Amino acid sequence: AIPVVAAKVAATLADYPAYVKPSAMTGWGSITLAQAQSIRFYSDSGLTTELAREIVTADEIHVKATSLTTSTIIYADYDGVRSDYATSATYGAEAVWSDYEAVLHMEDATTDSTGNGSWTSSGGVSNATGQVGGGQQLDGTDGYIFSSRTSLNNIDGSDFTISSQLKVTGTIGYNFIKGTTSGNWIGAFSSGTGYGFIVDVSGNTIVYSPNVYTTNAQNYFMWTREGTAGRLYTNDSATVGTVTHHTGENTVGRSFIIGARFQGTTVDRFNTAIYDEFRIRLSALSQNWRDTEYNNQDSVGTFWGTVTDAGGGVTANNSARRQHLMMM
Repeated sequence: AIPVVAAKVAATLADYPAYVKPSAMTGWGSITLAQAQSIRFYSDSGLTTELAREIVTADEIHVKATSLTTSTIIYADYDGVRSDYATSATYGAEAVWSDYEAVLHMEDATTDSTGNGSWTSSGGVSNATGQVGGGQQLDGTDGYIFSSRTSLNNIDGSDFTISSQLKVTGTIGYNFIKGTTSGNWIGAFSSGTGYGFIVDVSGNTIVYSPNVYTTNAQNYFMWTREGTAGRLYTNDSATVGTVTHHTGENTVGRSFIIGARFQGTTVDRFNTAIYDEFRIRLSALSQNWRDTEYNNQDSVGTFWGTVTDAGGGVTANNSARRQHLMMM
């Protein structure tokens, strides 16, 4: 196995959902959907300790590494025959995201891999190419994605983490996520300066990104709130500020909006952008987590070392294939 650069993993992380893309990884290459669905991941070469995984497509796989370190090795075994796990199975998709409130890979606009409930799209929302896999293009006129889940009503009144890949393809209508009945929001963009920021209940800017995002290019954003500390990470930068508790609640069926603002009974300030890998967690993740996730999604092919055959390579008489990925 060929190791990756140690800096790709910022620190030891527990239960980290690692992104795996076979076609981008040296020594592996493209696999079929049947092969992907038959794959099983393990933390040991004896294949005794299995890891939960989600097969989004043949080229987008997420594996829950129990402990991700700079020397982690995970093992993959597949034969193209075994069926995919049910989403609710012990090693199925929902187990990968058991620590999350919502995970939208954006292959479509409504599927939530946590199993906590689907989302709804409205207006101009269409399939597009995202950073990790498929994405959702919002048209900037009337397109947005929302959930009526009550657990998201007052998310900004407690610790949280929200992350997403975003490619701005036109005008930004100022807002990013979570419009509320009082017209405020957790995260937003400034269309004039290209800043990302967080505003409080009174509409005051309290956390902002010093880096200008680039239009028609991929940008990674992560907001966290931990106690009174609010952190906004834009690509590989971070700013810390103070967060005001928000107690407003959405009362008309849109508790969380992606790509627009909800004010009273009106949805406005629409974004023209492609969203991908939108995740919500009801706890504050560390900067080490952010750094690792950014590295993993920004260049998955260099995040992992070379994939090598660990025995039982593919032949005419042996369709099982066992490979391992090594990080050092």
